[in-house]
Amino acid sequence: MIEITNKNYKETYLLITMITNTIRIKNKDDKVVEKDLNTLIGLDVNGDRQILGLSIYDKLNNHYFLDLFEILKSKAVKNIYFFSSHEYSNIKKSLKISFPNALWIDNLTMNIVYFWKYLSFRGRGLMLE
Repeated sequence: MIEITNKNYKETYLLITMITNTIRIKNKDDKVVEKDLNTLIGLDVNGDRQILGLSIYDKLNNHYFLDLFEILKSKAVKNIYFFSSHEYSNIKKSLKISFPNALWIDNLTMNIVYFWKYLSFRGRGLMLE
C-alpha cells in the first residue's frame, strides 16, 4: 500500500470503503495491461473523511487483503465498524481475521442506516452535503 497522506491514522473508523478503478499501465515487457487501483477512504466518528492509501490489486497474491488490513493495524487502526468494497476473493475472510468485529457491507448506499447512529451531529451534516 502506498501511503499518500502525512496525517495520523485514527484509532477508530466508523466506515472504511475501498473504491476500485481499473487503470491501464505498462508492464516490464512494455505491454499495456489493466490493473485494479484500490483507494481506501476512512470515515471517523466525527464525520471526517481521510484517504488512507492506494494500492494496486495483485491477483496472484492470496494474502493481498490480509496484508492490506495488517498494514492498517500497524498504522494504529484498532477498530473498524463497517467495511465496504467490491467482493473480491478472500476479502471477507481477511477482514474477519484482522478486525473480527467489523461488519461487511456490500452496497454502501443501501446500508447507510447501519452506521448513521454512530455519527455525531456534525458528521451527519457533512454527509448530507
